[in-house]
Amino acid sequence: MTELDNIETDKKGASSRLKRFLRLGFLMAIAGLALGNSNCPGDGRPATLVCREFSIHVDRGTCTVFPNPCSDDGEWAHRPSFDGIRLEPTEEQQGQYEANDIHLVTTRVGDETTRSLCIAPDARHFVSQRINFLYGLNSQYGTSTMFVNTAPLLSVSVTATPSTIAPGQSSQLVATASFPFNGSSLNQTSSVDKQPDH
Repeated sequence: MTELDNIETDKKGASSRLKRFLRLGFLMAIAGLALGNSNCPGDGRPATLVCREFSIHVDRGTCTVFPNPCSDDGEWAHRPSFDGIRLEPTEEQQGQYEANDIHLVTTRVGDETTRSLCIAPDARHFVSQRINFLYGLNSQYGTSTMFVNTAPLLSVSVTATPSTIAPGQSSQLVATASFPFNGSSLNQTSSVDKQPDH
């Protein structure tokens, strides 16, 4: 084979590679246009899924798993279906917290999907903070609102001394309410002496 034949072979190979590259680029451009024109919730279509409002308590620095608020059984979609959920706060809602205070986590193990709402350790406390969300299942979607609580929960304990009494005797009832606050606990105790009714 002469040097001229080698040059011709290299030109044909380069031309073939260029044609394949251009075809691939053309196909990618068509796919991008098709995906860009697909129906999205902002295109004016009405929501086709009914989603429920729900409340969720999440301690700061942790995540809490929650069920699907847009399905009757609370399950997330199983393959081959695809679903997704995202926070869609209004401007007013966004003004109530920092962007990195709250995020969603999706975990898939085999055919099982779980979703959690996570709160940053340094986020402020939320008491029924409204946050809108958008849920999509294949080509359908629905919207609703979650109410996020991070404030520590109030706990109440009640004791009776003595715990059992005979007719005519009295017992002291003591109720203590406890509320965690800045690493310590605020307590309020009330007591009452009670004789059983005859």
